[in-house]
Amino acid sequence: MTKQQLKTKYSEWNINNAYKCHERNNNIFHTMQNLASEHDLPIYCSMNSLLKELINTSSCEYAFSLYEEYKENEGKIEAVSELAISTDNFKI
Repeated sequence: MTKQQLKTKYSEWNINNAYKCHERNNNIFHTMQNLASEHDLPIYCSMNSLLKELINTSSCEYAFSLYEEYKENEGKIEAVSELAISTDNFKI
């Protein structure tokens, strides 16, 4: 494998991982909106607002676990993005 092929593989891996985290966050967000609609609550476009509305419902624990996963994924996306930048700037 050449240096350029290796660099390309790293880039592909970083993009795929970031994409998977974005997709999961999108699914979590829509799940939170569905929970809000099931409890006849307003449906917001903000994750924090959705969580605030869901706190006083029977789905509170589930909503918190989804929110925690959402925040973890945001951290992963940031880390993978920084890794992608580092890989791109890395001299092999």
